[in-house]
Amino acid sequence: MNEKVILQNGVEMPRLGFGTYKLAPDQESMNRAVRNGLNAGFRSIDTAEHYGNEAMVGEAIRCSGYKREELFLTTKIWNTDHGYHRTLEAFEESAERLKTYPDLLLIHWPCPMMNKYIETWQALQELYRQKKIRAIGVSNFKISHLEQLRKAGGVQPMVNQIEMHPYFIQKDMLEYCRKRKIFVSAWSPFLRGKNIAEHKEIEIIASAHGKSPAQIVLRYLMELGAGITVKTASYEHARSNLEIYDFCLEKPEMDILDGLNTGKRVYQDPDEYYL
Repeated sequence: MNEKVILQNGVEMPRLGFGTYKLAPDQESMNRAVRNGLNAGFRSIDTAEHYGNEAMVGEAIRCSGYKREELFLTTKIWNTDHGYHRTLEAFEESAERLKTYPDLLLIHWPCPMMNKYIETWQALQELYRQKKIRAIGVSNFKISHLEQLRKAGGVQPMVNQIEMHPYFIQKDMLEYCRKRKIFVSAWSPFLRGKNIAEHKEIEIIASAHGKSPAQIVLRYLMELGAGITVKTASYEHARSNLEIYDFCLEKPEMDILDGLNTGKRVYQDPDEYYL
């Protein structure tokens, strides 16, 4: 099972996405990993120009045995491609590598030091107006950046994909986006192999539910209202990542997990990150 959310424009998007960042070193491995994810039940695939694998992801989709219209594909505009005209060009370049138009296009980082994310957003609005993409959004945007887009007017972000894991939960961001119907999606829920799921309290909760610590982390983020992009090349792990709909966390358990939040980012600060 992989439930869908309805974005503010009525488009349905799978709540759990299959991540491809550093997923596979070659086409054969990518084909196998994507097929494993799709066979396990994923229908949303997330890539980006910066990952350097759009062409491989597109080919893996074509070789998967699944119809393109069955899938929800996301890619992103990289930092060096900000600016209205360059964004339009970069989008077409991504589409050429993918050999298809994506369903969702995101601005990968705001890069406020460049002061171009508003015109970059205007380019996304134009692509959406032309119906080349079904939905538009942002990634790694803070509330201050989202406020600038709001003040600029026009179609607003439908998705904000952000760093989110038990050690870093932005409750103010979740509330801001909930009020404005911006769907929050978490990236790096397991801290990219830094063993967040091995935390003792997570293991205790997992044992109580007969689930893995990783499943507890995913369920926790979902109960906070987020979607999740999660990566694995293994069919078994992909299947396990989707088996989180048959239980719920109790309030005391949510409180324990809330207590793990340090309020500190592990990865780059969007106000400072450029390359």
